This record gives sequence, C-alpha cells and structure tokens, in this order.
Amino acid sequence: MVELMMVVAIMGITAVLVAPALGNLVQRNKVEATADEMVRIFKTARSEAIKRGGPVEITVIPNLVEADNEFGEGVRVWVDLDSDGNFDAPGELLMEFTPPDSMTIDASQNFTAMRYLPTGRVGTVNGNSTFFLEVCANGDASGTRLELARNYSRIRVADYSGCPT
Repeated sequence: MVELMMVVAIMGITAVLVAPALGNLVQRNKVEATADEMVRIFKTARSEAIKRGGPVEITVIPNLVEADNEFGEGVRVWVDLDSDGNFDAPGELLMEFTPPDSMTIDASQNFTAMRYLPTGRVGTVNGNSTFFLEVCANGDASGTRLELARNYSRIRVADYSGCPT
C-alpha cells in the first residue's frame, strides 16, 4: 500500500511539473501551424498567378482590421476576374484561411493586401520590397516571423521573440 501511494505521489508531482511545458508545446504548435498555413497561402497565390498568367490578390477578410493584427481576422486569396479591384463574387475566390482566435498575425508596414504578378514576383507593398508577417500566440513573447522579399518571392521562416505579451 505504501508503494502504491508513493507511485501516485510521484505521478502527481510529475504531472504538476509537466503541465506548463505541455501547454507551451501546444501553443507553439498552433503558432507553427498558423505560420505554415500562411506560407501555403503565399505559395498557392504565386503558383496560381504563374499558371493563370494574371495577378492573384491576397487580402485580409474585411471584418475588423486591427493594428498589430492585420491578418488576424483571416486571409482571402482571389482572382480579380472583372478587373474592378474588388472581391465581388464567389467565383473569384481561390481560398480563405481564418487563424485561431488565440493567434495574432501582424504585418510590417500595416499592409492589408498584396498581389502576385504573372512573373511569380510580388508587386510593391506600400512601396517596400521586403515585408514581414509575425505570427504570435496571445500573451506569448515568442512566435514565428515570415519574411518575403519581393524580388525573389522566397519566403523565409524564422523564430521571432518580439511578440506583444
């Protein structure tokens, strides 16, 4: 009986010590999954622009755009079939993504739209040739930064420690 109580006590202590680390692991996995989805969105938009021979738009879903969380409400990838500069028909939609509520996706230079050209390159975003998206979990200082250089259309993914807490 004493041995059983010792085993239960050790299991309890272990659970108390492991629980915070497990919570951090789950949160980190959500950040990485959200960042991976954003990379997939950029790659899909680029390949569609090349395949279609025309521009493909990436815009925020225009519900509530907040500073420091421009892409947090969601992202839409679409083709402007009628060349009016507006998303107006379900036929123009290629894909949408809504990140988990516990995530923020902050865009450098506060941009809310970008365009892939038929060459596979990114059009200028607010006059800048390189821009960043920071994917962060609410209340956690570490996240993931996506860097896209317009001239090369490569996406670099790196750890990021500047998230707001």
